Amino acid sequence: LNRLVEVSNQISNAYENYEFSKFFQILQSFCVVDLSNFYLDIAKDRLYVSAKSDFRRRSCQFVMSKVVENLAVLISPVLCHMAEDIWQNIPYTTKEKSVFQRGWPTFPDSWSNNEELNENISNLRYLRVEINKAIEGCRNKQIIGAALETEVNYLPENTNVQKSLNWLEKSGNKEVDSYSDWLIISHFKVVNNLAEESLIIDNNEIGKIQILKAEGKKCDRCWHYQKDTVLGIQNTNLCKRCANIINLG
Repeated sequence: LNRLVEVSNQISNAYENYEFSKFFQILQSFCVVDLSNFYLDIAKDRLYVSAKSDFRRRSCQFVMSKVVENLAVLISPVLCHMAEDIWQNIPYTTKEKSVFQRGWPTFPDSWSNNEELNENISNLRYLRVEINKAIEGCRNKQIIGAALETEVNYLPENTNVQKSLNWLEKSGNKEVDSYSDWLIISHFKVVNNLAEESLIIDNNEIGKIQILKAEGKKCDRCWHYQKDTVLGIQNTNLCKRCANIINLG
């Protein structure tokens, strides 16, 4: 939501200065870098695996509804037909029958001007990129298939990244802000010493990133690897989370 406010302000300034090419650049970057490569990638587990009324699912739906509604308004001056098509296909009732009845986006003050949030999220996204590079190296060597087959040990050597991980642990919502979910892996740990055996160790400026084969059994519903699983219908293995969701726990 904080990023949505920033993008909205940038697009508004581009319109006011008749910089329409800049508008497209901002929009494309937001849709590709912030949404597709980051938020929507993480959101899959929250939307598809969580129980229908879970906070982690409902909060994600709220964010996505605000993104869709406001992006439709932001593109409406130059992509009017597309904006209206989006509005008419929003899968819930809105007060306005047309995107052109909504008015220009306004946001609560609590969604913006949070420098601490921006700095910490930037550090955590940078760490995510470096870890994904290490996992991709394992995938290229055909050591693993999916990232969920791995767990990661991180030995920090960068105080800013360490502070941001501590910030996430203290300030984040336990249901939503698990860093292993950000990485789409089975487990993530900050360690003082690396394990003796691993698939790969990547040593860079932010520390040592150790990729290990995930321990335990694969949950047939969410595909996470867990040591404790429950036997489900037709001999399926389910983690405790999924078993509780479908009332088998």
